[in-house]
Amino acid sequence: TETGDKDTGSDTETGDKDKEDETKEPTLAEQVENSLKALLPKGVYTDETVAAVEKAIADCEKADEAGQEAALKAVLAAIDKLELKKHSFKDVNDENWFDPAVGFVSALNLMIGTDKEMTTFEPHTTCDRAMIVTVLYRLEGTPDVKGLKCNFTDLTGDWYKDAVVWAVNNGVTVGTSDTTFSPNDTITREQMATMLCRYLNGKVSPTPTGDALTALQKEAAKLFSDSATIADWALESVLAMNEMEVMIGDKAEKAGQLPTFRAKDGMERAECAQVLMNLLALVPNGWIAEEETPADETKPADETKPADETKPADETKPADETKPADETKPADETKPADETKPADETKPADTTPAEGGDTTPAEGGNTTPAEGGEG
Repeated sequence: TETGDKDTGSDTETGDKDKEDETKEPTLAEQVENSLKALLPKGVYTDETVAAVEKAIADCEKADEAGQEAALKAVLAAIDKLELKKHSFKDVNDENWFDPAVGFVSALNLMIGTDKEMTTFEPHTTCDRAMIVTVLYRLEGTPDVKGLKCNFTDLTGDWYKDAVVWAVNNGVTVGTSDTTFSPNDTITREQMATMLCRYLNGKVSPTPTGDALTALQKEAAKLFSDSATIADWALESVLAMNEMEVMIGDKAEKAGQLPTFRAKDGMERAECAQVLMNLLALVPNGWIAEEETPADETKPADETKPADETKPADETKPADETKPADETKPADETKPADETKPADETKPADTTPAEGGDTTPAEGGNTTPAEGGEG
């Protein structure tokens, strides 16, 4: 009994100590590190405010023990004053929820203007498949694709050819058939979620079946009121993007209702800008040194798709994903007359997504996703 009482007391003390550690306030140094990790890439902030943060960091590194606290506080103050670069688009202003996101993608040259003068962004125009792979290709740094193979015969635009070749060879897309990519087709929200997951994961995951599929459907039903419209091949990707707060859907109209994801809706340029901003909040941003990854764990720029991950011959684009009659490539992009954004559509631009790494959903099943959905 005596031993038991002592053991119990020891466990209780240890448990209390653990709780104290969990609730312990972060130190100033930890606050600075966490703040730097949460920032967007340097390129989206004004040069003046970036320089102020870098100077504060340099001063902090030189400060002696007595001046360390003041130096750390100066870094936090400089971070608070960071300002996003302004864009020059006439059809987007600071009253739009997507204004910061448009400035973000413009500053990083991920999405540019739709006219020769680069003065219009056309936020409510839907994106096509070629545009999205091009944006991801730019995000990757436009690696050389010389020597890489691609069997698509419908790549008529020089501006996106390299991007598609890169995407095919890196598991981002498998096309809408063995020989077609359908570059001018509007990309749906579930396709966008799937492409982003493949981009992060570097491969095409099999479509879940059986119990695995049922479990995903139940999980989705808890999150979205329209979960039944999400294709089986897109479920894992949609759930992963929601968990990482990259694509969270629209707010519910009434209290007690679930949000909607609108899986089959076309992805608007404003939405795409916000999603890219959310995505890049999850990856290293260049403000602090990251631990080096072993060479064999990095993804080579010319990494090709494993032979066993090719698309089955019978994989075709679903009938409901045909190209809209007015869908054109970016250079001619025009806003459809009836194109409007629902009032509660997507995550507000001033909300910063919680960090959650860049993991992708676990694989399940043994079939390859039907590309219509492609992601």
